[in-house]
Amino acid sequence: LFHAGIRPGKAASRLTRQSSFKLVQAVKKVLSQAIDAGGTTLRDFTDSNGQAGYFSQRLYVYGRDGENCLLCGDMIKRKLIGQRSSFYCPYCQK
Repeated sequence: LFHAGIRPGKAASRLTRQSSFKLVQAVKKVLSQAIDAGGTTLRDFTDSNGQAGYFSQRLYVYGRDGENCLLCGDMIKRKLIGQRSSFYCPYCQK
């Protein structure tokens, strides 16, 4: 959502065709980067070779509430959606 500029909580039915296209492209890019980095190790997970995933070092907003956005410098916010935490930049994600 961050890379597509979409704020969490926005209903999918309210996305424009252009926003939907940007989201698909962003998902493909982020998944590819995550696979190349060995995934995201959030706790103590390791792969079958005992290696930790290093993609968590590239996360732009996840788990960074109260910190500055890496792109614009605005403060990252946290929002509960369905009892799960979502993180976003109010400036970059409209």
